[in-house]
Amino acid sequence: MSAREALEAALGHRFERPEQLAVALTHRSFGEGENNEKLEFLGDAVLALAMADLLMRARATSRRCAPRW
Repeated sequence: MSAREALEAALGHRFERPEQLAVALTHRSFGEGENNEKLEFLGDAVLALAMADLLMRARATSRRCAPRW
């Protein structure tokens, strides 16, 4: 059983694109090849967007904090 197969078994999930999994799990200090830095920045941006949306929706019920657009 390969390391990927063991990970999939432990998670109960089958990765459709294992080449992307390898990139996602590779830190840039590992070498010159592809690494997870772009995915990390993308993930941070998606998380920030989701949090901003959540906070805006939560605060929109307050008249004082409702957006004025």
